[in-house]
Amino acid sequence: MKSFSIREAKNRPLWTGCTGLGVTRWVAAFLATHGFNPEAWPKPVKRKFKGYRTPKSLQWPKGLEET
Repeated sequence: MKSFSIREAKNRPLWTGCTGLGVTRWVAAFLATHGFNPEAWPKPVKRKFKGYRTPKSLQWPKGLEET
């Protein structure tokens, strides 16, 4: 069986704990590979999700937000 060769942003290989092929797993693999910046996404994906906005993250406690 051939692996999917999924890599994260620093080009390190990623491994999953099971063989499930759910949408969540595909999205996680895509974002680990290409990141949250739409400019770094492949052209077909950029065209499909034109106008995408990165969701804001809520952190607790206050004051720990990244700038």
